[in-house]
Amino acid sequence: MRQLLAVLLLTLSLPVAAQPYLIGGISPAHKSSLSAPMVGVGWSAGRFAVELSAFDLGEIKSESSAPAAAMSFRTQDARGARLSLLGSVPLSPSFSLVGSVSAYRIKSTVERWETFTAGNVTTITSSSTSSPVVTVPGVGLGASYSLNERVSLRGMLEYVDGKDELDSLRLFSVGAILSF
Repeated sequence: MRQLLAVLLLTLSLPVAAQPYLIGGISPAHKSSLSAPMVGVGWSAGRFAVELSAFDLGEIKSESSAPAAAMSFRTQDARGARLSLLGSVPLSPSFSLVGSVSAYRIKSTVERWETFTAGNVTTITSSSTSSPVVTVPGVGLGASYSLNERVSLRGMLEYVDGKDELDSLRLFSVGAILSF
């Protein structure tokens, strides 16, 4: 809720020269079957744009490549906000390539399970931790197709560097843009 309020306040404070637009989309979370919703606002000026969005990546699952006797599993529930700078290169009047550089602000909860088997005895341990809010970089490449002057469709492939705090993510998102 606070993120959406921040988006609305930022919308009111931007200069009138930029053209505002709304964005919405979904992204299958990395290594997960859940869809990750994303909503936000953007402002374009020529071939460049700035976007502020809120997202929920859902549950991200990973498994270690430990020996057969010892396995570890991990899930990570992540959500947050994204600030992106975008540039576009028009290839035709309705089709453009899009590149982005982003800063992701992510809050996640990590749950870990470890199993170890020795003979007939299997030991399972689990732990849950909530990470502090972290800011991590992301870069993306995609394409945009304009249906008309007000509505566009966009697909993006983004790499988010989790550094030491999170798993690195490769996100593919598809969404719509409604210009005012």
